[in-house]
Amino acid sequence: MKNRTRLLSLLFAMSLVATGCGHTGAPDKEPVDSGINESVDSEAEKPVDNEVKEPVDNETEEPVDQEVNEAPLDSKVSKVTWSDCTNDSSKTCYDDATIEFTFTDGTTQEVVIGAYSTVDSMNKNDMDNDGEEEYVFHITYVNTIGENHFLYVYKVDDNKAEQWFPCNTGITEVDENSSQQEETTVEVDGKNKNAIKVECAVRDEGRAKATYDGIIYYDNGQWNEYNK
Repeated sequence: MKNRTRLLSLLFAMSLVATGCGHTGAPDKEPVDSGINESVDSEAEKPVDNEVKEPVDNETEEPVDQEVNEAPLDSKVSKVTWSDCTNDSSKTCYDDATIEFTFTDGTTQEVVIGAYSTVDSMNKNDMDNDGEEEYVFHITYVNTIGENHFLYVYKVDDNKAEQWFPCNTGITEVDENSSQQEETTVEVDGKNKNAIKVECAVRDEGRAKATYDGIIYYDNGQWNEYNK
């Protein structure tokens, strides 16, 4: 009888082990869960930080610098760039500011603005009122009078840029002592005309003395002073 009881107890214990009852299988499950969670989290986060942040910062900075000097294009000119001490680290204020036209046939032409000058911006406008736009550059020039603002206007034809203004307007004060120039418009005989507002000054005892304040415009082949 005792041998039978021991045999039944032994068989019962063996059945518990075979069916996985008690804590025998618990340690196998916990490491599996923690191992899966840790590997998924680490692999998902690190590649996102490395691939998104660094390349985006590097790729967006350089093109902005390169496009600062780019200007509007047309059928004659494919690109206009300029170089002065504000955007060219190899130049100082003593070096000439330059403008380069790249024509649609691939040829280029460089024009010199001069020292102590910077090119602030460029736009196109029909400054001589002939129905065709010219290239208008806004220039800052510094001298003993102070900071002067000029317009440099170029006409483009046959893959060549020619300076149209400043020029000999026939108005002595404007040609010799102009210190401030800006684009404006006037009405002449019921029609709007593009024009240039001009201020002139000379150095007098260390200070700028105004000598002229008026508006000039070009029409029908000649310069005119606008009389309000």
